[in-house]
Amino acid sequence: MTDKLACLLAKIVLLDTEAHIRYFVDTFKLPAVKFRRIWVGTDDEVMFPRGEPPSDENFTVFFYGSYIPLHGAEYIVKAAHLLEERKGKILFVMVGSGQTFPEIKRLAEDLKVRSVRFVGRVPYEQLPEMMSRSHVCLGIFGTTPKASRVIPNKVFDALAVGRPVVTADTPAVREEFTHGENIWLVPAGDEKALAEAIVTLKNDKPLRQRLAANGIATFKERFSIDVITKDIANVILGVL
Repeated sequence: MTDKLACLLAKIVLLDTEAHIRYFVDTFKLPAVKFRRIWVGTDDEVMFPRGEPPSDENFTVFFYGSYIPLHGAEYIVKAAHLLEERKGKILFVMVGSGQTFPEIKRLAEDLKVRSVRFVGRVPYEQLPEMMSRSHVCLGIFGTTPKASRVIPNKVFDALAVGRPVVTADTPAVREEFTHGENIWLVPAGDEKALAEAIVTLKNDKPLRQRLAANGIATFKERFSIDVITKDIANVILGVL
């Protein structure tokens, strides 16, 4: 009710994806003309490329987050477990803590996963360096309704740093991204598909390089601070 009242009182409402706009329109029975999409983006004065990752011999997959349910961190741990069964040499670095972290840590212990290194919270400014030392960065994989409506900061951060991104195939991410061109998409809640995606990218360096190059180009074109600032200015000018 609070969200609906706030939207009714506002002249224009800014939301992060068209999927989120449809949700508000359908849920609160509000006119679509009240809404404008403004991407979340990231701080590209902090998030920018720091060079190439290390050799493929030490293949590293990176995730950071606050472990809220929509992240689907359990599927990352399960994918790591599946890849260990193949005797693959892949390191998963998972940074952060939060709501579901204790159960994710317990899952890793129950599965006896050895390839996941849990790192606590780190300053935001350290994340781009950690991403740059990784070969692939992960987005979200949860199956909650909200997970299908958002594109999280971690996706924009990884794009800006110039790393290839694997994330769930959702209506929100399809608004601006194309599988195999500027991102790699897998079904939400599917650790097997995630594991296969990681193996595919590990074994295909040119594919990783293409995804990274196209990803950062997409970021600069659509999600940089300058572009988003212009988008917001146009919204304000339109209202005035």
